[in-house]
Amino acid sequence: MPAPSEPSPRSALPAEAGSRRWKSDGNLPPPPAVAAPPAVAAADSAPTPPSAVPPASDPPSLAAHAPALEREESAGETQPRAAGWLRDDRVPAWLVSLILHMAVVLLLAMLTVGGGGDGRGEALRLGWTSDESDAPLMRLESEANELEQADEATAAAEPIQVAISPDQMTLQVDSPTAKPNPVVPDSPLRALSGGSDASSLMVNLAGGRLGDRSGAGRSAAVASGAATFESEAAVDDALRWLAAHQHNDGGWSFRLDDPHGPCQGECKNPLKNPDDAPTPRTAATGLALLAFLGAGHTHQSGEYSETVRRGIYFLRGQQLPSDYGVDLRSTQGSMYGHGIASFALAEAFALTGDEDLRDLLEGATMYSAWAQNRQGGWGYQPGGPGDITLTAWQIMALKTAEQREISSPTDVIPRAKQYVLSLANPERNRYGYKTPEPRLSTTAIGLVLMLYFGHQPGETEMTEGLDWIAFKGPSPTDVYYDYYAMLALHHSQHFGRMDFARTLRDHLLATQATEGHEAGSWHFVDRYGSVGGRLYTTAMCALILQTPYRYVPLSGSEKPFKL
Repeated sequence: MPAPSEPSPRSALPAEAGSRRWKSDGNLPPPPAVAAPPAVAAADSAPTPPSAVPPASDPPSLAAHAPALEREESAGETQPRAAGWLRDDRVPAWLVSLILHMAVVLLLAMLTVGGGGDGRGEALRLGWTSDESDAPLMRLESEANELEQADEATAAAEPIQVAISPDQMTLQVDSPTAKPNPVVPDSPLRALSGGSDASSLMVNLAGGRLGDRSGAGRSAAVASGAATFESEAAVDDALRWLAAHQHNDGGWSFRLDDPHGPCQGECKNPLKNPDDAPTPRTAATGLALLAFLGAGHTHQSGEYSETVRRGIYFLRGQQLPSDYGVDLRSTQGSMYGHGIASFALAEAFALTGDEDLRDLLEGATMYSAWAQNRQGGWGYQPGGPGDITLTAWQIMALKTAEQREISSPTDVIPRAKQYVLSLANPERNRYGYKTPEPRLSTTAIGLVLMLYFGHQPGETEMTEGLDWIAFKGPSPTDVYYDYYAMLALHHSQHFGRMDFARTLRDHLLATQATEGHEAGSWHFVDRYGSVGGRLYTTAMCALILQTPYRYVPLSGSEKPFKL
């Protein structure tokens, strides 16, 4: 057999040891059974390397008989002849030569074209037809014709690599295993998620990709071990809870005890806000929408398409008058509301390409750029003192909008990078909230943002920061940290990501509510998590469990990535 480094097109067709079966082209009858010369018959038990096939111009079986035939012609009829069918006086010598030539040519063609007797070989047949049912099998007029026919038989076995136009000869593959157009089976998660299996949910965009959030993509995450059937069932339970807590106007609220809301206080832990920080409904709505979008549900497809559509309609109605774009802070709100709502709109647009969302997202992007402060970050109000958490939501929204060619002014992202770096410690491997004093949660945020800015996980500062997060492990209560830590480890493809994810996943599965009106939701006693209450915690936990398929890792083969 040819060496692996020198593959032979002929040897690509498997053969059955000990026998071969002719595969007709649909128009020609099979060749008659002809006893093979010993040299060729021996080769029939195994594929013959092309280099071992004798030249067609001098077949050894014909050469062996040629001297004997010449002697018989010169000696006349009284000379003894060879034994067997060659003794028959009715068979002239030229016919014997012709029959032997035909036998060798046919055997060569069968060795080259025929597949294995078990049907596993691929027989290539040309897509032409003939109306002449009595057409002869082959016509040999001279040795030149024999050689031409042998060459054509050999060429028929060569794999065709070029496309054939409809008006040219077509190529068909007769193989029980050949599936030119494979059909992807229904995802086992489809019944759970209701997500569409449409390939449009895996968005190939310049500079990066949103992940395959369809039912098939979620199934692939389960098959790879990045997710489990239990974790995906938990996501779907969370989405059902979120859908049940959508208000009649299409939005969501952190205040589950609102007497006019769908929950009306049936769930505990609605919101605890000792600092009286703004809790805009646009932020609650954006978080809920991100959870649905993360599982492949858009306003155009999926089980929750109407839920998502109503949520987007609510955000559209929350626009505040502004000379600087579309302000989505909501009344008495903050840039948290604007950033999270913009992020949700950007993902909906990236996943669907719905041009009806372009004007709204362009206006929101313009407002984010205008609201950036002089240091390059974002605060609660436009131009106000910034922090890394508010800045992160704006950057993720801006970066996602870029995927559909909605860009901010050229200096916005470079200034934001300088601001984030100003919050880093001297070693630049840990990050603080408003100062360089490092915290675990803000370090996770800073590392994610540096990956978005184009830094690679192999850089010393990045590696040290990621190692610290992986060593510390997930938090049992701080889902804000857990969310960004999962993103950082996923995007960097850090070696500790699976252990981190497995520990956190098991914790979330064990703590999800399973009874009553709270079934499918989460809540942890946490200083910051209590401000958003059960709705905030549930949406964030759903996003954490969706991490494996929400995004293609930034540190993949395609560089540079924008998202």
